[in-house]
Amino acid sequence: MSQLILGLFFLLVFAMLWAVTGHGLWLIVAFLLRQFGTKSCPECSEPLTDSDKACRKCGWTSRAINRTTAIRVCTHALKTAFDRGLIDKETLDRGSKTISELEQSLSGTTSPKPIIADEDV
Repeated sequence: MSQLILGLFFLLVFAMLWAVTGHGLWLIVAFLLRQFGTKSCPECSEPLTDSDKACRKCGWTSRAINRTTAIRVCTHALKTAFDRGLIDKETLDRGSKTISELEQSLSGTTSPKPIIADEDV
């Protein structure tokens, strides 16, 4: 009976050593794969993971930017800020001019579309 208990004890110790060794090897392989598999941002060299859609530091993205949508969103945000009283007419005009110049420089053919501010605000 004591030999059976001693045999089970050594079997248990062997199984634990086997599991710890396998887990340790798994951790080492996973670490090496992570080190060789990491990408870095082409703009600022910040490490990127596979799930990152954009750089958390500089905002770089590998997706193509729809400039028309981006300009429309900026124009809308500027108009909304003016409507809420967050910026004055001067700032609205300056922002509108900047967006129009950016739009012209990106497309080369688009005519500027100034933002019309309500005078009663």
